[in-house]
Amino acid sequence: MKSFSKTISSDKETRDNTENDDSDNPKIKYLKVYEKNRKIRDEILFCSNMLLTYISIAVIFAKPTWFPKINSISVIILMIHRIYEFSYYKWQFYLIDFCYIVNTSVILFSEIFHDNFFLFLSSFGFSLGPILQAIFIYKWGFVFHNSIKFTSLWTHFSPGISMFISRWYDQKILETANLFLFGKTKIFINFTNGLDFSNFTLINLDCFFDFFIYCAKLYLPWFVIYYFLIFHVFYSFNNKNGYETQYNYLMQNKKDRKYLMIFGEKYSGLAFMFLHIRYVALTLLISFLILYSFYFGLLILIACIFSSIWVTSTYYIEYFSQKYMMQFSFDNNFKKLTPV
Repeated sequence: MKSFSKTISSDKETRDNTENDDSDNPKIKYLKVYEKNRKIRDEILFCSNMLLTYISIAVIFAKPTWFPKINSISVIILMIHRIYEFSYYKWQFYLIDFCYIVNTSVILFSEIFHDNFFLFLSSFGFSLGPILQAIFIYKWGFVFHNSIKFTSLWTHFSPGISMFISRWYDQKILETANLFLFGKTKIFINFTNGLDFSNFTLINLDCFFDFFIYCAKLYLPWFVIYYFLIFHVFYSFNNKNGYETQYNYLMQNKKDRKYLMIFGEKYSGLAFMFLHIRYVALTLLISFLILYSFYFGLLILIACIFSSIWVTSTYYIEYFSQKYMMQFSFDNNFKKLTPV
């Protein structure tokens, strides 16, 4: 920490001295403007993202059925900004990842096709399965000032909450889902007590297979199209022009690269898709159980919240406090500097 403090102090002194010696230097002027604009931007993002979080908490506890509307509006706004931001960093191909398909399906269900049970079941399965569980894997937190990190968290957390509320608080969906799970059997499900865990004993194979078939109808078309686009149509183009994809990102990590090479380098793309479909299938089991039990789903959501809070605390204490001011170093290239 002493050496770091000396580095920061030295850099600040260098900047101050340089500014005093040559205040007309174009790079110094650019540095001052960049630092001022970045800080204002971060302050605005911090306030707006925190306000969104607080409003969402209030709505969830006061009027939970309003939250799907908040999800739709906030995700659309964040996605529009993400399109611009990812285009700037050459990350456009992240925008065809499966999480964006799920976010779109949740919005379509909430706003347009609310009576479509296929859309409900597939959106529920993916938003509370692979999308929500990615919060644990990628360790996203409530980094309010950072648009990239906060949007990643929100687009993986908010859809799950929206579909969870639709399942248990929308009376029409509640009845339709119960009819799908339990048929005409009279089941007294009351999620104000702990008895709904006993619903797991009523799981039958017909519902299990129907659930996965519904989800497969949404997932498999994306699976084929994504593989074709990333590993055939744009593969050489991405490598030549420096566009990043989820596959390229994982290949840069020594640990992840080992898993992608299980079938050999020639078939690393197939290995990536195999690992993806395996992850999706395993996490769909979690969302299938959430479909039966309010309290099981609530525990999963609470675990996600605590995980995100812990990641946030470690980020701000261990990383942010050291790195934020360093991005304004005199020697940095500011053209493609991602938010810290």
